[in-house]
Amino acid sequence: MLKGHSSSVSSVVFSPGSTLVASGSYDQTVRLWRADTGQPVQMLKGYNHPVTSIVFSPDSTLIASGSGDQTVRLWRADMGQPVQILKGHSNSVTSVVFSPDSTLIASGSRDRTVRLWRADTGQPVQTLKGHSSSVSSVVFSPDSMLIASGSRDQTVRLWRADTGQPVQTLKGHSDWVTSVVFSPDSTLVASGSYDRTVRLWRADMGQPVQMLEGHDRSVTSVVFSPDSTLVASASGDRTVRLWRADTGQLIQTFSARTSQLSFDHDNSRLRTDIGLLKDLID
Repeated sequence: MLKGHSSSVSSVVFSPGSTLVASGSYDQTVRLWRADTGQPVQMLKGYNHPVTSIVFSPDSTLIASGSGDQTVRLWRADMGQPVQILKGHSNSVTSVVFSPDSTLIASGSRDRTVRLWRADTGQPVQTLKGHSSSVSSVVFSPDSMLIASGSRDQTVRLWRADTGQPVQTLKGHSDWVTSVVFSPDSTLVASGSYDRTVRLWRADMGQPVQMLEGHDRSVTSVVFSPDSTLVASASGDRTVRLWRADTGQLIQTFSARTSQLSFDHDNSRLRTDIGLLKDLID
């Protein structure tokens, strides 16, 4: 257990090499910890509003954090030093993500937009407009061709990453979309929602593929396994469910109070924001 924040933790993420853990909090700080021992490494200060979202760059050199102060901040992951402050949103930043090549940053906000920024200079690149309510989740496709954004307007929108042009609007959820993710092979999009379902969509056509039902409360996080064959979903019902991506069949249900999920690179373990959930290969 990692102790140190003085208020609720809003976001937890492992570094790509799983050597560090970063946590963002309503205490207005980001903290870095050693993943193997839980020892604190750095405390990143500078906010006067809660930290809402954090992410490591794929090359592990930078950390991006979003906040209620309407900014995205970039930090050096090794030293914890501030690098850039990205300003442009007119409401709280809710989600931050790097492109797979670490050159771009996308941020979603309660101002209903997704903004793209250059990671090296912090310069704005595009503003993606179309949602009619807060953007809750944003993600790049693994091939860097598309961006997906989920919103309280109950839709998922797909955009071209190079031009910011809209591609598809995915409709089907009956409540706020909380989490969006591409499969590692870039063929599918999964979305979780307050309507208690996970929906799978074809990334190229935007067509619905599966609706995964079983959770008793809102779905808070959705993630694909590295080989794109499994989908894991976390929920406010304090369970994590594991599904087959091709058929939508439920494989296992675990008891876990968590809001964030990730797989190890070899598919062998499923992790939560509080640690290892399950060895999938015994």
